[in-house]
Amino acid sequence: MMKVKGLRLLNGGIFLMLLGIVFGSLVLSAGTADSGYEIAGGGGVSLSNLGSTEGIFLGAWTTGLSNVIELRVEPNVEFIAARSGKPMVLCGVSPVFRISTHGQDLNPFLDAGVGVSVGSETKLLNRNFGSNFFFSPTAGAGIKFGRAASGVSLFMRWLHHSNAGIFRPNEGIDSLYLIMGYRF
Repeated sequence: MMKVKGLRLLNGGIFLMLLGIVFGSLVLSAGTADSGYEIAGGGGVSLSNLGSTEGIFLGAWTTGLSNVIELRVEPNVEFIAARSGKPMVLCGVSPVFRISTHGQDLNPFLDAGVGVSVGSETKLLNRNFGSNFFFSPTAGAGIKFGRAASGVSLFMRWLHHSNAGIFRPNEGIDSLYLIMGYRF
């Protein structure tokens, strides 16, 4: 009984933290000249030998911190359908820092961040996560096309999910995505 109550409190706390990050990002991006919003989606592969089909949809509230550094708050939904068994859906949010050029026809960038996710399952094929709570570090690189602030981007993104040893076992998963986005 105590374990179930503790998990409910943890899940409630995660929800409140996610909600706070989302609303905080709205306040952060409101009123700044170099703020915007991006929507993106893509497909990926498992780097954890799951033989899975994977998809991701994400948004990003963006605000410039300097001429080359941007803070992005990225709510996301990820779908993982393994070879057999029940698929898994993960919902999360990640603060991501983007280092990029601006005002060129091709603007390369690098992304890095760490967020949190909640999954629909605690097991996926041969992987036992110990919980449905995950830390989700991410890193990637890509290109934004066009000189304007708005426009199309194409990027690769590595994404990891694990609970950092809070729960046992802690068999994380890694994915690699090709994502296309549009910034407004």
